[in-house]
Amino acid sequence: GAEVAVGRPFTLCGVARRGGLFREMRAECVPPGKLRGAEDSGGSSEERREERLAARRAAVLEGCGEVCDFSLAGEQQWLPGEMFDFVGKRVSCGGLWNNSALDAEIDEWPPPAFPPPLLLADYSRGGALNVERGTVYLDASWGENSEREWGREWIERLVDSFRDPTFFTSSYGDVDGFAFREGVRRAGVEGKSILVIGSSWPWIESLLLAEGAAHVTTLDYLPISSDHPRVTTLQPAEARRLYQAGRLGPFGGVVSYSSVEHSGLGRYGDGLNPWGDVQTISRAWCASSPGAFLLLGVPSGALGSSGGSCLGAAEGVEWNSGRVYG
Repeated sequence: GAEVAVGRPFTLCGVARRGGLFREMRAECVPPGKLRGAEDSGGSSEERREERLAARRAAVLEGCGEVCDFSLAGEQQWLPGEMFDFVGKRVSCGGLWNNSALDAEIDEWPPPAFPPPLLLADYSRGGALNVERGTVYLDASWGENSEREWGREWIERLVDSFRDPTFFTSSYGDVDGFAFREGVRRAGVEGKSILVIGSSWPWIESLLLAEGAAHVTTLDYLPISSDHPRVTTLQPAEARRLYQAGRLGPFGGVVSYSSVEHSGLGRYGDGLNPWGDVQTISRAWCASSPGAFLLLGVPSGALGSSGGSCLGAAEGVEWNSGRVYG
């Protein structure tokens, strides 16, 4: 069986009591493996699970179009880029941002020890990528309460520290830290409104403010409370509603470090979604202004920064720790 690493502190009841993810579970702590809201209405639990997965798969693909079509990555489709070659695709911004299924919570707990057969080919992109069984993480209750409450004084202290060019701190120590800071400087954030995707505590936000960003909006699966006037925090469903109302962005840049590779793997209580990473980045592009930058930090086997993944130099998915990119 797979090794299980439980986020600390972790109790499903505790998640329910604190709100945020699993809001519907406040009155009942769901036993491991029970489908949330499932009723014994005939048929085996496995049959119901397959039906739910099929419905889930169809729902997350709705409106995705070319973004979720990896057959377009043939050699003839690659275009030269300033830093990396890329595949050009048409993006349906309305289709992606109007799809509430992309923001749904996982409907069973704990996450499966390996991708369900119905979704395995999607996670492996038709067998082109390795999918390896690794550590199953249960991080839906990540962090102490204090780490999700971003007080103005805390952020201001971090901003003052980051004004020293020799200072760096992050959730990952100083490994790659100064390279990341140099990336922020080269991107040029002064006077811009920046979107941050995924954040455990406000080190990225403070660095951006120290480098002159006008405002930072952080998007994360779990609820964060910020009373800093230049830091706004949102969960996916809130961001969707703002976009639909024409009040999200436009952003002059998007920053994400060690977040997107987890999208759609269930680790943070998010619903299973093989296309979660590309849909997240596509949504961010839709909410950005023309010429906006993307500063993205993800594990890369090709660059020797796979974060200790069992995949080594290969591109693929280590379930459910995260994806490793080529």
